[in-house]
Amino acid sequence: MRRPVDPAERKRRKRIYNRQKQQIYRQNTLDEIRALQALVPELEAQLHALQQQQPPSTCLPWRDVALALHDGTQTSHADNSELIAKKSTNRTLLRAMVTWVATQRGLAATPRCTTPSWRHVTLLAAPDARKLGVDWITQHVLHNTDRILAQYGLPSTADVPGVLHLEGIQDECMQYTIVDQKTYPASLSAHAAFVRAKLASWLHGNLVGHRDALDLLDTNLVHEVDPRLLYIHSQSVAQGSSHYMLFRECHVSESRIVFVGQNIHDDEALPKQALTCNRTFWVVLDRCDDGRVTQRMVLQRSQHYTKDGFVSLDEEAHLWGCDLRHCTTDDEKAARFQSELTALQTKMHRLAWVHLIASP
Repeated sequence: MRRPVDPAERKRRKRIYNRQKQQIYRQNTLDEIRALQALVPELEAQLHALQQQQPPSTCLPWRDVALALHDGTQTSHADNSELIAKKSTNRTLLRAMVTWVATQRGLAATPRCTTPSWRHVTLLAAPDARKLGVDWITQHVLHNTDRILAQYGLPSTADVPGVLHLEGIQDECMQYTIVDQKTYPASLSAHAAFVRAKLASWLHGNLVGHRDALDLLDTNLVHEVDPRLLYIHSQSVAQGSSHYMLFRECHVSESRIVFVGQNIHDDEALPKQALTCNRTFWVVLDRCDDGRVTQRMVLQRSQHYTKDGFVSLDEEAHLWGCDLRHCTTDDEKAARFQSELTALQTKMHRLAWVHLIASP
């Protein structure tokens, strides 16, 4: 049988047990700390190796992201405002062009005339509509080049020395057309330079006077459409007549250059002309296989008109310096006017073009 333990001894033993237990716990804790501390360099080495293997982060700071989003929003607002303004401008242009196409103002009184002619050539004042107008009108004339040449028997196998066609004289809505063809021993570029200068002189009236410079209109606007396009205030040989004339040089191909012209009957931005006529022309330069240049011309001019319509045959004759007072019948008037006008137009054409000599 076991002997009972003295209470004091029991307490002493318990204190010793607890002390040893605490020592063991502290020792285990110290051992764990030392083990973890020994593991730190190894883990740091592994972390460094992993950081070297991964690319650097491409994430931007949130502040930079917010600034970029703000700038993008501002740009979008500016683009939206610009598009709204452009939409408004295009709507205005569309309304102007619809009006232009629908009305095409010309003569207040439409003449009785079977001769195909231009009687409704209008330019609006609005700049964008004006650009479209000058481009469309000259492109339309260019588009009809081959048709008009064929209408007057060109190309011809032989030279055509400035033949005058007088049409519509019985209807008092005449059209005068000079048809000319000649081949020159010149390069295409050299001959085009001579024709360009001749046309400029012809258009601004140096046949009847000497002026220092072309009276150019809307220079910046037409240059934006085409640097080879001119808008000219042109003087006429006929007394008191003038024109607002579009003149364009078109390089159709390496072997063809076409000069076209069309006068404007009604220009919203310019003073109305009391007396004028329709003028349309084509000067076509084609390079031949032998290196020469064939020049073909169709120069058209209508009977003069005012806001009330075409002038009478007597008035038309007077403008050209032809006196019909001694003619007793309409047929006699027509015959005499045709004879004198043919002589005058032929002389004027030769004066303007016969001395055109271009060197290769």
